[in-house]
Amino acid sequence: MKGAFCPGCGSTKGPFYRGLCKDCFLHKKKVILLPEEIKIDHCKFCNKIRLSGKWLGQSELVLKRFLKKKAKISGLVDAKLSVSLEPMKDHTFAIVKASGQIDSNKITIEAKTILKPIETQCDPCMRVRSDYSEATIQMRFSESTGLAEREKALALLMGQIEGMQGRDPLSKVVHALENKKGFDVLVGSNKAAQSVVRKFEAKFGVKAIKSFKLAGTDHNGQRQRKFTYCIRF
Repeated sequence: MKGAFCPGCGSTKGPFYRGLCKDCFLHKKKVILLPEEIKIDHCKFCNKIRLSGKWLGQSELVLKRFLKKKAKISGLVDAKLSVSLEPMKDHTFAIVKASGQIDSNKITIEAKTILKPIETQCDPCMRVRSDYSEATIQMRFSESTGLAEREKALALLMGQIEGMQGRDPLSKVVHALENKKGFDVLVGSNKAAQSVVRKFEAKFGVKAIKSFKLAGTDHNGQRQRKFTYCIRF
């Protein structure tokens, strides 16, 4: 507009946003609301991070999605966000850019933040390291079953349980105890135990006997159960 000027600094260089030049407008108005520093829980054992209350695998994509949700945009029409990350020695430097329109004029604004990891343990790692278990698989063999055959079945079961750790961090053999009739295998995750038992039922044509006992309550007051699966070969 001819003769227009910024009442803040007197600049006649447009475009103008809410009647102000870009510098004065951004000095007066926060378009992107983003903390200068964001502390993020980081598990020192499995390298997962806790975002919005959930433990997730750490990646650029996960962090960028988190920052796009974290950034609050005010007064920007048709806003489009982009995020760039720069890993540093003890933190990650992030820039969030927002492009859109104000008073029909295009504008691009950026905000900077530091993602600072706080070392801790995620719940699954804490449980695994404390020999936490949700299930016991009892492997019972007939007297005619040789030692080599028993150990082969045990190795197969343990391998399948450990092979699910990528999907279930608690999928771990806590202890494998030998007795006269076979083995008692303590498993961190009941879901993993169930999955392996089903595979053994199909492979060996057997039917596992399932039972459980109460084992107190968790921090939410929910009853906890410990399951036992008995497989007779």
